[in-house]
Amino acid sequence: SPSASPVNTTPPGASAAIPPGSARIVAPYYVVIPTAENNLPELSTEIIQLGTPVDRVQQRLTPRGPHVAVGPFEDRDLASQWSRFYRDAGIPNSRVYYDP
Repeated sequence: SPSASPVNTTPPGASAAIPPGSARIVAPYYVVIPTAENNLPELSTEIIQLGTPVDRVQQRLTPRGPHVAVGPFEDRDLASQWSRFYRDAGIPNSRVYYDP
């Protein structure tokens, strides 16, 4: 949702700087992880246990089928860091999605 505050922190263990805030927040990027609909609760729990802020993890059925979305992110690079973090943690189908 556009009114949600964006994620402005790096994944656990990352050393990149937190991007500065702006007067008008535009946060069109999400990390999406497709999964079977019956696996959504389990995957969401796994993502939260990895250190993701719980209020940024959403189970969705649309667009493009069942998936867990993490975000929003203002910055594509930060979303990409989180996506790599999930892949490194054993979630291979994590990707960045642009949702303007």
